[in-house]
Amino acid sequence: MMLSHLKIISKDRHTTNSEELQSVREYLCQQFEQMGYEYEIIEDSYEGKELAVLDMQHIMGLSREDALDEKERKSGNFKHFYSEHYKENYEDDEILPVKHLFVKVTPENISNEKALLIMCHYDSSRSSAAAGNGGMSVASVLESMRLLRNQELVRPVYFWFSDGEEISLLGAETLLKTHPEFVDNVEYVLNFTGYGSEGNQFLINTNQYNSAMLEHLK
Repeated sequence: MMLSHLKIISKDRHTTNSEELQSVREYLCQQFEQMGYEYEIIEDSYEGKELAVLDMQHIMGLSREDALDEKERKSGNFKHFYSEHYKENYEDDEILPVKHLFVKVTPENISNEKALLIMCHYDSSRSSAAAGNGGMSVASVLESMRLLRNQELVRPVYFWFSDGEEISLLGAETLLKTHPEFVDNVEYVLNFTGYGSEGNQFLINTNQYNSAMLEHLK
């Protein structure tokens, strides 16, 4: 099943706000329905000026205040740091719409109210059809959803499919903006993405709070 998903998802490049991404989104929603899951389409939008600020925060490591100051010092439009991969310019007042997909699985009888959040992104860059980043991640999460259908879950499980990740991690921005309660209600986050084009799978970006989960994965 995973390979079948991947062939469809990575058929063409599917950047944010494109017809190709709309096709991928429709396919994902169709899969949710076939598996019996209810889902939400979470819509959001960003101005070009905000994209510039977010980009400087994420890639240059600036605080929001410093990023705002840096944006004021620079005149003109937002140029993405990886401009060969993305639309080169966003006017400051140009609006970029994004559409994220959210599936919330809350069993009736649970022993732990703290949720597991599983994330991936379904948009691609302009330079690739994104079989590796993040088509394989999307296909893996879909397969996980299929396998979980008949399992007795002991905690809620949330699935978040991000749009706009390849621009400025917009899915994570929207998630925290629309669901601030997740800060307290989610105990574990598994974020699937792709780096490079070959080699083994590996785990990155862990912290001191992940030791129990890592011990379980050994």
